[in-house]
Amino acid sequence: RQPRTVTRGERLPDWFAELPADRPLVLASLGTGLPGTVLEFLDKAREFGAPIPVYDPAEPLDTVVEALSALDCAAVVSTLGMPVDTVKAAPHVRVVDRFPQQLLLEHTALFLTHGGYNSIREAVRAGVPMAVRPMFGDQQYNALRVADLGLGEHIATRGAEPMLQACRRLLADENVTDEARRARKEMLALPGIDAAVTHLERLAAN
Repeated sequence: RQPRTVTRGERLPDWFAELPADRPLVLASLGTGLPGTVLEFLDKAREFGAPIPVYDPAEPLDTVVEALSALDCAAVVSTLGMPVDTVKAAPHVRVVDRFPQQLLLEHTALFLTHGGYNSIREAVRAGVPMAVRPMFGDQQYNALRVADLGLGEHIATRGAEPMLQACRRLLADENVTDEARRARKEMLALPGIDAAVTHLERLAAN
């Protein structure tokens, strides 16, 4: 079990109180995207025939907003650091530059994520089901593991419609919610990082 990394004094944003209370809250964050230098490298690799997928950071954001705009929910979407005023969303979808993810997850019914390790760990700790749309790296494997463990769905097909349908299924599936809460209890019952240090010291001494 890793420690919760909320900054001391961190609080929920003022706009949190304005979110509809009669709808499930869906939190969406697809990470911070790849650095420009990495994207440039991948573009050059593709030019030389290397089978490396390259994505436009605005594309998954537009897909998320379109899907959640059609979903009966209250949604909060991170823009990956892109300007908020360039995103068009339905009234029940609040688009922000960034948010205190761990704090919001405590009040969330569903987490739409790219499948990065930290995001999955935080969702499991909060007991929140996940809809995972992987983009690169280990995210594909992480998405498959989330599905295998019954903690959510792996969205394998691009586009807003598959994402919308996955979110609808997960919000209606009490079994997934129960499994996410069970996983939370298991995680909270694990020993802390200090226990791992002690174990490694014992191994090194033998």
